[in-house]
Amino acid sequence: GLAYVLLEQIRRRGLYGTRLARAYVGTIRLKLLRIGAVIVRNTRRVVFMLSGSCPYQDLFRLAVQRLSPIPTSPSPDILNLTCFSMLVQCSG
Repeated sequence: GLAYVLLEQIRRRGLYGTRLARAYVGTIRLKLLRIGAVIVRNTRRVVFMLSGSCPYQDLFRLAVQRLSPIPTSPSPDILNLTCFSMLVQCSG
């Protein structure tokens, strides 16, 4: 179905060259999508605040950057990578 096609595109475009590039769809779902987060939404952006102990946050960030239609860069006020958004901006 549609969910499989979406995850296949995430794997093909966002995860190429990584350890999950050849992973099963269920593995990608488990390691990158089934994680606890606080979601803050306003009129301009959606911010996903992930735990600093999330073991795959670097891989998540890489996939977001590769899939983003707009250029992304870390916010200059990032002290640690405990949270980031679809725009890869950290919020307090």
